[in-house]
Amino acid sequence: TAKDGIVASAWYRLSAERDTPEFVQVRDKIMRTLTDSEKARSDSFYSRLRRQYGDLAVLLSSIKRDNDELSSSTGTRLKGSSGAPVTVIDPRSGATQIGADYYRDIERRMHERIEMLIELGGFEGLDDDPADVSIRELERLVNERLSSQQD
Repeated sequence: TAKDGIVASAWYRLSAERDTPEFVQVRDKIMRTLTDSEKARSDSFYSRLRRQYGDLAVLLSSIKRDNDELSSSTGTRLKGSSGAPVTVIDPRSGATQIGADYYRDIERRMHERIEMLIELGGFEGLDDDPADVSIRELERLVNERLSSQQD
């Protein structure tokens, strides 16, 4: 692709969101070379990247997929709800798993992702129990955070 400092700066800004020193150093170096107009264009491109590929956006998307999968098991995410016995077959490997174990794994994974989202987003005080979490509240908080310009 063509060399483009604005696009490069936006991608390095995204890469540096975890404060990895190597990425922060390159981001800062590139940002120092940009004019004010170029920085504004970088801000715009970076904002779009964060909404699609940033840690908070990816975690929220994963949590929503897990939530949808858990809801499909019985039509509810309420603990203790049980549907008909289910066997889950992995289409890639052919391995089978009892439905209860499959959904328990998803709930555990969702819990871990919610905890990570709370930590990365600084959303203290939120409930991290998949059965109790409000997906709409998570979306609101993540969208609010992603709307703020951060480096």
